[in-house]
Amino acid sequence: LGDEVFFDALLDYTQNPDFAYKNASTEDLQQSFENTSGMDLDFFFDQWIYDERWPFYHYNYAQGGNNNLSVVIQQVQESLYGYRPVFQMPVRIYVGFTDDTDTTLSVWNDQQTQQFDFALDKEVAEVLIDPDKWILRKTLFQPSLPVGISKNTEPVGITVYPNPFSDKVTIRLP
Repeated sequence: LGDEVFFDALLDYTQNPDFAYKNASTEDLQQSFENTSGMDLDFFFDQWIYDERWPFYHYNYAQGGNNNLSVVIQQVQESLYGYRPVFQMPVRIYVGFTDDTDTTLSVWNDQQTQQFDFALDKEVAEVLIDPDKWILRKTLFQPSLPVGISKNTEPVGITVYPNPFSDKVTIRLP
């Protein structure tokens, strides 16, 4: 939501006369935040309020030519602990450079395995997921996690004939 919307929603909630000196529910809080932000926040409340547990991130990174950086984040909480398979949320990525400078990038993580690519102008020394620990989570740098491998979306053009065949088959490769 960002700080401004968050604090506006909180102010709306605390100053709502329907709640003054009365009980307010979690649904009332959600409604205040949805009214202020204009967003549907069911996904957030479902995973952080009504469900239990937290994400466990495995991650790896690789820097290619032209200082392009690829970061893979994999949520493994389902396979390890039987938790919900995906927590949808922004995740901050800290990038430390070899010249002792750094930057923090924010990505929207909504898949079990997701790759993020960045065009940078410096050599990377380290990458950390959620460096300030804003998310209730576990993280593990996993150097064996493949990075930079994308699915081949182009047809490969292999031809096999005749079909069906008996004693001879021809395979043509481009």
